[in-house]
Amino acid sequence: MDKMAARSLSIIVVLLLLVAQASALQQKTVRQFHNNSKADTIRLRTLYELGDYYLLRKHQDRLSDFQNAEKVFFTAYGIADSENVISKYGKYEFQCKLAEVFVLENQPEKAMSLFIQAAKFYHDRKFIAKEANTYLRCVINIWPGSDDYEGMQTLLFKALRIYEELNQPGDIVFTNYWIALTDLHRNRANNYRLTEARCNQMIVKYQHTNALHLDYIYSLLSRINRYRGNLNKSLSYSLKSMQLMNSTKDTTAEEQIFAELAQTYQDLEQTENSIVYYKKTIEIRERKNIPQEYLFRTAGFIAQGLIKLHRPVEALNYIEALEKRHKPDNKAKYAFIEQIKGYCYEALRDYKKAEEAYLGMINDYRKGDDEMWYIAKYDIARFYVLRKQYLKAAAFLNDNTPPSNFSKAKDLEYLLFQVDSSRGRFLSAIRHFRKYKTMNDSVFNLSKSKQVEELQLQYRTSQRETEIKLLTKESQLQRQNVIRAQNARNLTYAGIAVLSLFVGLLYYNYWVKQRNNIVLNQLVLEKDALLQEKEWFIKEIHHRVKNNLQIVMGLLQRQSAYINNEEALKAIRNSEDRMHSIALIHQKLYQSDSPGFIYMPEYIAELVNYLKDSFDLGNRIHFQKDVDDVYLNVSQAVPLGLILNEAITNAIKYAFTDQTYGEVSISFLATTDGCHHLMIKDNGAGLPQGFDSSSINSMGINLMKGLTKQLGGLFKMTYDSGMIVLVKFKVENSGIPENQYNQQEGFVITH
Repeated sequence: MDKMAARSLSIIVVLLLLVAQASALQQKTVRQFHNNSKADTIRLRTLYELGDYYLLRKHQDRLSDFQNAEKVFFTAYGIADSENVISKYGKYEFQCKLAEVFVLENQPEKAMSLFIQAAKFYHDRKFIAKEANTYLRCVINIWPGSDDYEGMQTLLFKALRIYEELNQPGDIVFTNYWIALTDLHRNRANNYRLTEARCNQMIVKYQHTNALHLDYIYSLLSRINRYRGNLNKSLSYSLKSMQLMNSTKDTTAEEQIFAELAQTYQDLEQTENSIVYYKKTIEIRERKNIPQEYLFRTAGFIAQGLIKLHRPVEALNYIEALEKRHKPDNKAKYAFIEQIKGYCYEALRDYKKAEEAYLGMINDYRKGDDEMWYIAKYDIARFYVLRKQYLKAAAFLNDNTPPSNFSKAKDLEYLLFQVDSSRGRFLSAIRHFRKYKTMNDSVFNLSKSKQVEELQLQYRTSQRETEIKLLTKESQLQRQNVIRAQNARNLTYAGIAVLSLFVGLLYYNYWVKQRNNIVLNQLVLEKDALLQEKEWFIKEIHHRVKNNLQIVMGLLQRQSAYINNEEALKAIRNSEDRMHSIALIHQKLYQSDSPGFIYMPEYIAELVNYLKDSFDLGNRIHFQKDVDDVYLNVSQAVPLGLILNEAITNAIKYAFTDQTYGEVSISFLATTDGCHHLMIKDNGAGLPQGFDSSSINSMGINLMKGLTKQLGGLFKMTYDSGMIVLVKFKVENSGIPENQYNQQEGFVITH
């Protein structure tokens, strides 16, 4: 049992070494791939996805993410193929991704340069669709933070000409949307008409086609009319954009559509509806990892709506939860949070905290953002008016730029009326109040309220018609499902019948097999008994052969007592040793549980011990053994045992004269070419100068050569600080994995 445990332990150790070598090789291969491989699609795709991961993931340290994305895209840019412009992972695609990163890092000039370079490359190579896409991509990324409206429109018109040449309606509509948007922001008051005309032109031309992105156009028309105060038209266009989005299943504009619809409902004072769509907008922006300022502005509208519905605690909890999810990363974004908290504290009548929040908002807002700067000053002025601190309010209303938003402009007139009244400026107060009433009446007169109701009714009716169509389809599907269910039931019954027949056949086959198995088991038992008997006979034969060999050895020993000739005595002694090596094999076969095979480590150890005792060596010669766990069949074990006997006997007799101390090494090891090497080496006197094993006429050497030939192997004797006997052969049925063996022409031993 101890031997088996030792063998198992050695096998485990070898396996662990092989696994370690394989792991080291794999790591080396990975390093070689990273350093030497060409830029292929898999590698570039991995870098592309890694860069996008850094850009899109929700993480507090966004600047670090942008820097990591820049490194990844720069690496991909360096290894991408500049000729591969069609692929998503081409060189100039990565250049555009780098430009997008520079926009996020607030380096628009750098980004613009990279976009224009990429567009020029596509232009020179006649890839005009990619050229147009690059112009449009540049505007979408750079324009929101740029005042260069003319430069942006130059790129947009270049893209538009290409899309018109290629006759791509969806891209034509989308590019016109961006042109109209830049027109609107360049000079809002004077360009409502120009923007509206371009949008209407797109609707007339493409409303009866399958062109995408018309929902953007309708949403932009809604914004224009909302700015003008035409809230009924604004709502009509918003609902139309949402209908179009639902019918085309294209949700790329859903964020903009929901946000515009929410603002329209807010201006119409339909607060519940506005909160619903503002929350949908926030969900989309959180999912898309939109910049924080857009999240916070929308959250402010939700808080204002909840406050209007007398739910200020819910509003404060909502904004605090959003702040935890998205911690502001600069002062301008803290200003948004402070502004919203100011609304909440004011509604909760905690005026001290409200004033602190509003003043913090004013300190943190960027003065360059006219629209937001106006809203910030308006909010704190309104707060002071409600607290009847009119002088403080007036300080924030002086030189305040009128907003483009009609609803905000209306509210500003009423605020100015209150401030002027408190300061005794009655003529100015009356003028502001008249403006307020005129604007208010234009929005909330009875006819327009009815129009709004009609629009909502039309939208709900349209939605109901869609639902009825869906219900009709569902009814038809249900009828079809009933028919399918009936067919399935009939098939099930038929299947059960077939299955029953099949089970019956299986049972019959099982019964037949069981009956056959009883007969077969009886035959197997008889066979096992015969095999045990055969093995017993074989063991008995080996036992008797061993006994007979020992009898012969005993006779030789008796005979040697009557012989005085030294040569004859040596011959008899050698014969005894050879017979013992054979007898030892038969003894092992008799004792083994695997008849026909000899476990070589044990056999070699016992043979060496016998020879040591036979020559009465004591500790004069040390034997060192290194033997693999190999089982040899008897046809190979016998000649190998005789070779061992001859080689070890020669070393004992001739290597160490004059009772000198020495060492004999015995190794029997497997090699990588599927062979085994047997080597017997001593550190004795060795061979005389010019010795040639092929020319000597020695019975021992000739016997070893003949036995090696019987093994089908190669024999060699050489000298290297002692005598070396080498035998190389292929082991048959050894119990170890057998590799392909190619017979070699020669066997070279180097000195």
